[in-house]
Amino acid sequence: MVERISADMLPREHGHRARYEWAAEYLQDGDRVFDVACGIGYGGSIMSNAKKIEYIGADKIEPDISFSDIGLFYSNLDLDFWVPDFEWDVSVCFETLEHVKNPKHLAEQVSKAKRLLIVSVPTRPTKHFNEFHLHDFTVEDILELFAGHELIELRDQPEELSHFFVFGPKDA
Repeated sequence: MVERISADMLPREHGHRARYEWAAEYLQDGDRVFDVACGIGYGGSIMSNAKKIEYIGADKIEPDISFSDIGLFYSNLDLDFWVPDFEWDVSVCFETLEHVKNPKHLAEQVSKAKRLLIVSVPTRPTKHFNEFHLHDFTVEDILELFAGHELIELRDQPEELSHFFVFGPKDA
């Protein structure tokens, strides 16, 4: 089973690309966007093509050379412990919470965004067939994990076994 998207796989990964296209709908020109677990960086390219953003990607791997010039990348990270030392407007965290040992810590880091949190996570059981998934979540689990924020949008992605969430500040 492959859990990482490579550049040659992108044309076939409609569900993964769709999430970044949906996220771009919420971005504003000038936003500083933090893409947590950005993988090779293709999402930054999709969002940067839609809006004039400042892109920051973070992952345990290096970005693909074809995406490395779209912004700033932090690599070789352990997302179970890393605490970003910068500010940003929008967090994007797709298909990651199920992979980390401590999803609460990662959710706390994602929640530091000034304006929006855009998250996707499998919401149907996947641990039993995906060796890389440490946790199973329901929609309710994610709403509880981000309880300090207001849910703006919830989209089901049944073909991906996931939901796409957009959260804003509670008092907005």
